[in-house]
Amino acid sequence: MTSNAFDHGSWIERLARALSTLAKAQEPYLQAYWQHHPREQVVVDGRDETPYPLDDLRMVYSSARHSRQFIGTARYAPLLEWLDPTRHALLSHPKLERVAGACGKTLLGDGWMVFGRQ
Repeated sequence: MTSNAFDHGSWIERLARALSTLAKAQEPYLQAYWQHHPREQVVVDGRDETPYPLDDLRMVYSSARHSRQFIGTARYAPLLEWLDPTRHALLSHPKLERVAGACGKTLLGDGWMVFGRQ
């Protein structure tokens, strides 16, 4: 008899791997985005206290997703390769899957990861 019990430890490991790889894949796209949209750094007592660039990531992810329709995927291929696996790792958690299904749209901001019908 097999169990359908959710393995939290395995999920955390899969998600950690996906997020780590996504972080590496997104870095050159963030750098390119910042060349055209300069980012203000916040320095406090000599330490960089700049908030994490969630809005910038949202724009980069949106551009990557929309590239499939408008410019082709070659430019964003390395990033697109890890967006879906990260989304699938997130959605493999039963609670997140239910929330995403109930929303039927976006869970983490428009353009980041679309759930439901695309």
